[in-house]
Amino acid sequence: MENGNNPNEPAGDGLEDEVDSQKLLKKWRSMGDGTLEARRRELEEAELRVLNADDDLVLVLDEAPRSADQKAGPKIERQNDADVYDLLKNKNAEVDLEDDWGGSRRVVPVGWIFLVAIVILAALFWGGARIRPNVEEVAAAQVDENAILIESVTNLDDVVSHYLSAESVEEKLKWVRHPERVEPLMREYYQTHEIAPVEVVEVLSRAPRSFSSRPFVMVSVRVQDGGRRLLVVEQGESGVARVDWGNDVHYMPMAWDEFIAQRPTESLDMRVRVVPVPHYVYDFSDEAKYQCYQVTAKEGEENLYAYVERNSSAGRYLRAYFRMISSRSSLGEPLILRLRFPDEARHKKALLVDKVISSRWVVVNDPDEGE
Repeated sequence: MENGNNPNEPAGDGLEDEVDSQKLLKKWRSMGDGTLEARRRELEEAELRVLNADDDLVLVLDEAPRSADQKAGPKIERQNDADVYDLLKNKNAEVDLEDDWGGSRRVVPVGWIFLVAIVILAALFWGGARIRPNVEEVAAAQVDENAILIESVTNLDDVVSHYLSAESVEEKLKWVRHPERVEPLMREYYQTHEIAPVEVVEVLSRAPRSFSSRPFVMVSVRVQDGGRRLLVVEQGESGVARVDWGNDVHYMPMAWDEFIAQRPTESLDMRVRVVPVPHYVYDFSDEAKYQCYQVTAKEGEENLYAYVERNSSAGRYLRAYFRMISSRSSLGEPLILRLRFPDEARHKKALLVDKVISSRWVVVNDPDEGE
């Protein structure tokens, strides 16, 4: 018999053993009259050679007695990875490499997801609840600040009452802003205008305002003759209130009609309403050089056209001012402009803008020092 009949012969490599096993099977099929025991032993020896080729397997001989119907042969036990045994049992089994790569998969429980969502919603709700009181506190603080501003003005109503009831320039000077600056203006003005003292019947409203970061209060009152007066009152550094006289009387050094008739070439500070317009004619046809504004006085009817060089300080200020305004009055914006007529011009309604005194009809600071 061939080498496969000798159980003590060392096994070769797996390929040679498999070839020997196939030869034995062919031989077994060709032996029609051989004994069952001889053929069984040959098969066992071939099977041993195949199994011994795998170093990860241990062959344990079953020494228990076998019946004639039992197949003799070694038992295969798992020594290292169970997967080796399973793969040997079922070669067609599919393997998911991710199942054993670094351990088993982790599945996040649905309950944890809901818990995290609840925590996030609770944090957002708590944050919103804390923000709302802060907003309310800020609004309340602003209201309180306005109330403090009005209350901190020493005898606000008394100042307004004294100012309106004054019967002389000297008496009025006690209750006005910038008394040194406006005194000569007042004396000149009242040479052609009568001082008409009135008694305050009721204070209708007080509205805090800020002009150039300085505190003012708009005070509306009803006077004895049934009329209403709106005064701009500044809170001084010492808390003493003072009335803006120029805004009250709408002071201009020359009446609007007289200004148009005399055509002064010397600059005058005029309280006017201003509207940007595209009116470029005659000496001011160069739109790249000039910007045009239509101007008129509060009580005037005739419009004039004020031109300013775009690259000048006044030109840049006016462009920025009108660009900043979100909504414009149909009557024009109230400004104080330093205006004059050009020395020689074919355009009889043309004016020149030398300086912007104020972006309102209140002179906040001395005009020659700037706002």
